[in-house]
Amino acid sequence: MKKLGRKLVGILLAASMTAAAVFPIQDVAAAENGYQETGKRILTEDTAAETQEGQHFREEMKSEILEEGQQEEGKIKPEVLEEESKPENPGQEISGTTKEEETEPKKEGTQTENNPQVTVEAEKKTFMLPQENREENITPLTDKYDIDQPEIESFEFLENGQALTVGDTLHFKMLAYDADSGIRSIVVEGDCGNWWSVTLEASEETKNLYEGSLSCSELKGTSGYISSIRVTDMTGNYTDWETWENGQYRYTFTVNNKIEDGNISVSNFQMQAKSSNADGKLRIGDRVTYTADVLCEKEEIESCNMYLYPNADNYSGSEWVDVSYDASSQKLTGTYTVRDNTYPAEWKLGQISIYAKSGNNYYFDPQYIEPDADLKFTVVQENFDTEKPVIEDVTIDKNGQLVKSGETVTIRVKVKEENPSSAAAYIYPQVTNVSADPYVGLTYEADTSEYVGTINITEDTYPCEWALTDLWISDEVGHSTHLSDFKSDYSYTYPWYYKVESKNTYREDAKDVTFEFYGFAQREDGGYQLDTLISTKIVEVGRRATLKDLGVSFPQSLEGVGVEWKGHRYWGDEGFTIKEDTGLLFDSTSDMVYRITATYDKGCANVSFTYMSKESGRKTVCIPVFVDKEATYQDVLNKLKLPEDAQTEEFVQFELGEYYDENTLVGDMADFSVEAKYKNCQVSWNTRYIGKDGKETSKVINKSYLEGMSVSDALADLEQPESAKDMEFEAWVLTSSDAVQTITQPMANIDVAAVYRGKTTVDASCTYRGEDGIIATDKKLILLDGEDLKDTELQGEASEAFKDVNHLKGLRLSEWTSKISFSQGRYQAVQFQALYSNCVVTLKFPDHTCEYIVVEKGASYALPTEYEKYRDIIWEGYEKGATVTIDKDTEFTVKEYKDGPEEETGGVRLSAKEIAEIVEKVKNATEGDTITIDMNKATVIPKEVQEAIQGKSVNIVLKMDGYSWTINGTNVVATDLKDIDLEVKIDTDAIPSNLVTSISGGKPATQISLTHNGEFGFRADLTLNLGDENSGSTANLYYYDSSGKLVFINSGQVGTDGSTSLPFSHASDYVIVIDNQASDPEDESREDNDGDFKKGKQEEKDNETANIKKKKNTTTADSNQSKADNTDSGKMKSPKTGE
Repeated sequence: MKKLGRKLVGILLAASMTAAAVFPIQDVAAAENGYQETGKRILTEDTAAETQEGQHFREEMKSEILEEGQQEEGKIKPEVLEEESKPENPGQEISGTTKEEETEPKKEGTQTENNPQVTVEAEKKTFMLPQENREENITPLTDKYDIDQPEIESFEFLENGQALTVGDTLHFKMLAYDADSGIRSIVVEGDCGNWWSVTLEASEETKNLYEGSLSCSELKGTSGYISSIRVTDMTGNYTDWETWENGQYRYTFTVNNKIEDGNISVSNFQMQAKSSNADGKLRIGDRVTYTADVLCEKEEIESCNMYLYPNADNYSGSEWVDVSYDASSQKLTGTYTVRDNTYPAEWKLGQISIYAKSGNNYYFDPQYIEPDADLKFTVVQENFDTEKPVIEDVTIDKNGQLVKSGETVTIRVKVKEENPSSAAAYIYPQVTNVSADPYVGLTYEADTSEYVGTINITEDTYPCEWALTDLWISDEVGHSTHLSDFKSDYSYTYPWYYKVESKNTYREDAKDVTFEFYGFAQREDGGYQLDTLISTKIVEVGRRATLKDLGVSFPQSLEGVGVEWKGHRYWGDEGFTIKEDTGLLFDSTSDMVYRITATYDKGCANVSFTYMSKESGRKTVCIPVFVDKEATYQDVLNKLKLPEDAQTEEFVQFELGEYYDENTLVGDMADFSVEAKYKNCQVSWNTRYIGKDGKETSKVINKSYLEGMSVSDALADLEQPESAKDMEFEAWVLTSSDAVQTITQPMANIDVAAVYRGKTTVDASCTYRGEDGIIATDKKLILLDGEDLKDTELQGEASEAFKDVNHLKGLRLSEWTSKISFSQGRYQAVQFQALYSNCVVTLKFPDHTCEYIVVEKGASYALPTEYEKYRDIIWEGYEKGATVTIDKDTEFTVKEYKDGPEEETGGVRLSAKEIAEIVEKVKNATEGDTITIDMNKATVIPKEVQEAIQGKSVNIVLKMDGYSWTINGTNVVATDLKDIDLEVKIDTDAIPSNLVTSISGGKPATQISLTHNGEFGFRADLTLNLGDENSGSTANLYYYDSSGKLVFINSGQVGTDGSTSLPFSHASDYVIVIDNQASDPEDESREDNDGDFKKGKQEEKDNETANIKKKKNTTTADSNQSKADNTDSGKMKSPKTGE
């Protein structure tokens, strides 16, 4: 941006204040496909006579489809080839020039740049933006480029679902608008035996209404549908209306066309080759003739042809043969004469195409019908060029650079080729929902052996990255080569690209990228699993960045293990080596996953190691050991050491599990078991008893025994526990019926409990429904007085231990049921379960949450159809809204649902009286008037006010708390107007602080957010104050639109009062960076010749953009609540509070 010769009083964006001249850009493909009639275009198989060359190409493509799909021979209806016959979408020429330039007619009430819209009512003095302090000499900055999609309010297909006749007509209606550049085209496409297209035209009577129609007489089939509905604005942004829903087309119809059930079949293929040489091979001037018998059933042949295909690796051309049909003999005959440019190879009859007068087309593959037929011949040519072109180098002179209107980008392709012919490059805009023509023709320059093409950058060139996505070069013979032949992995990075800035705007679509790192991931048991997810990190990115730029680090390295990381853009690809400073490409149109895998120089042996621990007895752990991949299991054993908690007494050695071979190689990963061997049998006694404090106590006692010793003898010798004074320990008893009676295992854990004289030890466990509704369990060791207690005494007294548990609120405990699960003398294991007199209904939701509701037994319960964020709920096994009788605890699971309704517009509203007064003022206003409204605490502009001002050249200024909005009636464009909350939050934290820091570089920055989320339906100017302490500073504005696109808006001086004004047509988040040093971006160097990947942020000197994505829902907290700013992005004083 050039330095301004006079002071700016803010960052002024005059986009909403002027109606720019618009240059519609016609699509080359559309022109070539015969768009000569406005309103509609029907594409049929016989719309126009084709040239031989054009028909040859079409048939070649059809034959490729047949070869790949191996379709059954016979009839193919025209609708099968919909995509083949369908022209490309209209788009923007890459150079930005047009074949015909037109200026959009001015609508009534619009203003030009020399005729500002805003007028001060009292003085009738005009200026560009509203100023509360009435400062003059305000210079607008250049308008921003329109990068916003048009809005579709509604679409109606009047005949949807109807059965129609040939004499009926299809009618289409749409309400749509574009608040910025205006709508260029609305196209409805579909199929009904043939592809059809209708361009809707603007209604002269109704604002934003577009209509179109199509006669059913132009349709050939019986079943029709709409396949595409697209609205494109003047700069190429487009919006598609959904035509597919629940696995089927939303808009369908039928037509009572009479279709004859005819058929054509072909057989008895014959070939006769006349060679001028005894070797039977054909040379220039020699001929080959093919014949075939034809059977027509209720069909008449209009024309037919044959295709010959060569068996050549470097050549993909074909030869088209005109065919004659003799109806009397029902025979096809086609003759081909070898020319000087016929490729020397073996040729075969590849396809016969027959076009019937009914409009049906038939395609036949002779090799499929009669595979034994000899239909091949060989062509020989001396000194014939059989080598395809070889690409030696590809360069773009401004590769990776930012270019602007008036500049030229040159692409050069150096080739090795004897007979150069033609070449083309395909350069696409790397953003979504933009229509553009990617074709760039290349011209051969013999002196440098290069194909050269130029791209002229104009003000109409879309502001984004443009990348070379393919390259096609053909020689005179017909050999061809593509970009992938030169660089097979180019799609990983698309290394040839340039970036266009138009009208101080540069768009970069941001998305959430989930980085997934795979390699040796630690398992729950402590071992490692190869090729397993190690970690993930979600980062908001633009199109190009390095891991270092994004703050993404590789997982921590394993000690002593070398690793190489590879990035994968597609599942199953080989990947490429990446480091923290390797440039990465993120070209997905939506949130994406970036997979990064590790290759290690060592293998991992996961050793399942069993040993005796000092604290817990017999223990098995997994110990990972990293060794050379050529190491054996025995090598791993030689490296093992006992863990720190292991019992070392009587340890002898490590022993490999019996099913493993010590000579097996570890490789990348191995799992095997190892045991520690001791001299005698090691037993860990897990004891439970009542301690000195009267509470349950656990203790592990490790002992060594000779093999064969009885458990009873070992228990008798086991040390006694410390008990309370009133208890006399008697013995240890086993607590399980399947406990061993003899010690034979090298290592064993045995559970025992203490019994006391004159008492019964009860091991009680219970199950009940806890406070949170989830089934809970508890366990306690209890001592009861007496030695020969009855079951009822045991159960009754033991249940008292659980009387204090907390049940789900509302449940009434009926009783504790119990059963004795194990009994051994005075040790009793008792299980209790809580029974309730009422029931619990459990509602299970898709987010894995549950709701627990207490109901009475026998009560009727109506299954809810709405619950919090869920609506239209259908429960598995039941109809919507069903009522169920509840006799026991019952679970219900959501089967189907819809997302909850959108939140109603929040904010404070004006009273009905205030709204009526404003509407009356608007009605009485004359053209050019300005109506100022003190909104007090209100923030919502009612739709009644919007409707009153719509279409009138009248301004309303809404003065709110510390800021104001100005709306001109001619900028209210939506048809379906709604209440809009225009509340502005200043000093918000909607954008992550680290990303804000990437823009500000430590300079003061503040964020502003709009409470509303989405389109307004009108354009408005926001005037707010950044604080007079920033007077004279340069403010750099970064803008985040509702689609998550990223745009640098502009820079300018902050006025003496700290004011700035911004235009809006939809809600968004913004960052304003305050720079105390005035700058001149245009005087800064923009050289960048290496074409390497750019960092996540782009240098401010280039007026480029930081890599930030607007959140999907930027609605902040309740409008009456304040929200703390937790960012660390160089905060400035709040313009509202001064704090």
